[in-house]
Amino acid sequence: LTETCCGGCGVSPGDATPGTVGGPLASCMYKLEDWEEGGYKKKDKDDPSINAMRGEVHIGGPSVTMGYFIPSTPPRNDMEAKNIEELKGKNSNDFYTDANGTRWFKTGDIGAVDNVQKRLAIVDRKKDLVKLRHGEYVALSKVEGVLQSDAAIDQVLCVGKSTKTTLCAVIVPSRDHMVASGASTEAEKEALCKDPKYAEAFGAIVKDVAKKRGLSQTETPSVIVLSPHPWTVENDLLTAAQKKKRPQILASVQDLVDAKYK
Repeated sequence: LTETCCGGCGVSPGDATPGTVGGPLASCMYKLEDWEEGGYKKKDKDDPSINAMRGEVHIGGPSVTMGYFIPSTPPRNDMEAKNIEELKGKNSNDFYTDANGTRWFKTGDIGAVDNVQKRLAIVDRKKDLVKLRHGEYVALSKVEGVLQSDAAIDQVLCVGKSTKTTLCAVIVPSRDHMVASGASTEAEKEALCKDPKYAEAFGAIVKDVAKKRGLSQTETPSVIVLSPHPWTVENDLLTAAQKKKRPQILASVQDLVDAKYK
């Protein structure tokens, strides 16, 4: 992680245990904090069916940054001003210093430490979890990673609501797929993504890849929204680290999502 000067944990040489990230490096420490809403608690170690302490991973120590850099000069435009406000919010919410002076970073990752080997495993992502109507929690990043493995899908962002029983997938089709479907100009791509039959075709693609990769019915989006415009750093829909800016992406297609996913 950038916020912890790269490494936080490491696996010991010769330890080939799958699914774990090992223990903390010498420069830092970690702890788990309960996340009641998501159902992850430290006392889960006493539950025989779980047999592991669970919670959000906080990393602490001298390697944790003091926060995201905030320029001292006035913002040059509205986009820069917006980014600065986001960073200020992250500095307030994601970092803290305890009574002993130790600096901590809330990773947003959900970890589990088993009762036997005491290894840390990352089992979920707090910021990407949504709760659907029947109470099921779905990890959006997991679903997105599966769907994006298909060559027809260039980018994807999943949306979930507590009033819905299924997900909505906002998909940017791959350029090759759009060209193969007869759309090469921007106008043709716009028209193609508005075609209900094209959306139906992507619905079938989503179901097929989800089934092959073992997603449950709850994890498989049944509402498909198509957009011909890739998300980039230049249009402020990706961070400099190529991470999706979910609120901004959703805002850019909000009308389309609202029309299909009311």
